[in-house]
Amino acid sequence: MNLTDEEREALVIARKDANEILPLMDSVDNYLNTLLSLIEGKA
Repeated sequence: MNLTDEEREALVIARKDANEILPLMDSVDNYLNTLLSLIEGKA
């Protein structure tokens, strides 16, 4: 696969963004699951 410099740079940036966003999404997921457990526990 032959990429131009611009395409290669865009992929590097996208991968960096994904690496920053994914752990955040995991913590949001954990937070929501914890919240749900608390709410269901009190119901």
